[in-house]
Amino acid sequence: EGGDPLDGQKFDLIVCASAYHHLGDIKSATKTLTTYLKPGSGHLIVLDLQLNPGHSHRFHNSEHSHHDSEHSHHNPEHSHHNPEHAHKSHIPASGAVNYPGGFSHDQIREAFEGNGGLLENVIVRTAFSFKKMTNEGVELEFEYLLAKGRRPKLVE
Repeated sequence: EGGDPLDGQKFDLIVCASAYHHLGDIKSATKTLTTYLKPGSGHLIVLDLQLNPGHSHRFHNSEHSHHDSEHSHHNPEHSHHNPEHAHKSHIPASGAVNYPGGFSHDQIREAFEGNGGLLENVIVRTAFSFKKMTNEGVELEFEYLLAKGRRPKLVE
C-alpha cells in the first residue's frame, strides 16, 4: 500500500493519447510519468487536442464525443473496466475535462521541459486535423498535437 505499483520497472516508451486534458496538473503528471522511463533512452509521447482559441473549447460539445454522458468512460453503464479489478492511479484525474480546449504547444513544452528539465530533445508539433460536427450542426476542424521527449541520462 502506497509503494511503487510497478515495482521499479522502467519503460522504453509511454504513450498518452487523449488523456492529458483529463489531468488536473500536467506538469505533475509529466514528472510522474518520467520516473517510469528508462534514463537516457525512455520516451514520453503525448497526443492530445491542440488549442485553437476560436473553437477548440467546443470539441466536447460535438456529437459522438467520447466525453458525452451516453458514451462516457466515466459512466458506470459504459465501463471498460471491471470494478473488481480497479487500480489506483498515482496521476490524479478528476473524471472531468480540465482542459476542454486542449493545449498550446508552449503549455506542453513547459510541462515536458519544466521542473528542471524533465525531458530532453522535446518536439511539439501539429500531428493531424479532422472535422467534427457540433451539436448545433456546424462542422468544425480540430487539430491534435504530438509531443515527444526523452528522459535524460542520470548524472552520477
